[in-house]
Order: sequence, then C-alpha cells, then structure tokens
Amino acid sequence: MADRLRAYGVPASRVTEMIYGVSPAKRVRSIKTPAESLRFAFLGSAEPIKGLDVLLRAVELLPDDLPLSIRAMGNEAVRDLIEQTSTRVRRYVRYHPPEFGRALDDAHAEIDAVLVPSLWHENSSLAVLESLANGTPVLAVDQAGISHLILEGQTGRLTEPGNPRAWARAFIDAVQHPTRIRRMQTNARFDRTTADFVNDVETPEARLIQHTPVSNTPRDRPLVGVYS
Repeated sequence: MADRLRAYGVPASRVTEMIYGVSPAKRVRSIKTPAESLRFAFLGSAEPIKGLDVLLRAVELLPDDLPLSIRAMGNEAVRDLIEQTSTRVRRYVRYHPPEFGRALDDAHAEIDAVLVPSLWHENSSLAVLESLANGTPVLAVDQAGISHLILEGQTGRLTEPGNPRAWARAFIDAVQHPTRIRRMQTNARFDRTTADFVNDVETPEARLIQHTPVSNTPRDRPLVGVYS
C-alpha cells in the first residue's frame, strides 16, 4: 500500500509504515507434539481470494502415501468445498471447525506449518503474525503484504501465487526434508505486541492533530498512514 501511494504521487514524507502487533496472550508457543507425518493447516475462508482452491488442486497432484496431513479450519463453506473435492484430495485434507482465542493457540501444538495461499495482497495477515508468534512457520505466497513478514528458508517458505504445481512441489520438498520445517519452528517468532503498535500510531497521529489546519479539505491534511 505504501508503494502504491508513493507511485500515485503521495510524497514519501507523508507516508508512515507500521506493522501490526499481536496480543501478548497470543504468544503461547506450545511445545509441538511429536508426529510421524507433517501436519499443515489452512486457517481461513472459502472465498476465492484466499486461495484454498489452489491448495486443493495442488493436493490432487500429489503421489499417494506421503507422510502429510492438511487440516482446513474454517466455516461451513470450507467444509462444503472439501466435501465436493475428489477422493485424491481427501487423502490428505480434512475439515476442522474454526478455533478461536486460546483454543487456536493451543492447536498450534499439533500444527507444523500454516498455509497461506492468498491470491490478493493481504494486509499483513494476522494468521501469519499469530502463527509466527506461536512458533509455527508459514508456507505462503510470494505476494505483497505477506512476503515481508517471512524470512525465506528460516521462518517459512514462499511460493508462486495461484500455481497448484508450485504448491505441490513445496509440499513434496517439505516431506522430503522435514528437519527444515522443524528448524523453522525454532526460528519462527513475532514479538511485536499490540501495545508496540499503539505506541507507534500515537506519534504520527499527534503530528496530524498538531499540524492539521481547521479545514475539511483533503489536500490540507499532512499525513497518510499505512498500517500493515
């Protein structure tokens, strides 16, 4: 968003970039329970922009008997989409109702990596931030609004948006090198809190209040905030 604003002509001095924080209560970092197979999770909706259909098409390309399971956690639309898929997809993907709050934090103990296949520019997805805060690496698309949160090969992996074959290769690579995923779990973290974010927001807002003339004309307003 900041890049788009600058490209549109907004002076760089009027754009302030900030990253969201997560509640300290969300940083549970439950110890991962051992498992023979890799356990991935999709946390989201069945809206096309979220890319669940891309994941399902990728799974259909996978060979049989991989030590892999994917839990799709979402609403009834997610359940219906999975039920409409082929038996090849349901070899690896199962539906799970959504979890919230502490229940979701505790669920990370049985999630080796979170999948974020979004087809649009996410606004610094909280699913990514909370996963990293819980010590869960993220396999995501190399997409603006997401990729800046992930250290490639250290806290997650990035793949081409909307490409089922690229996702299938990412799954196979993960299965062939599970120790890489385990190592990412140690590296994965996000320590920025909501209090940090609020503190950062107060500075430009104070400047805005101090310097904004008594006018409703948009051109008189000195700052544009970008929260990501």
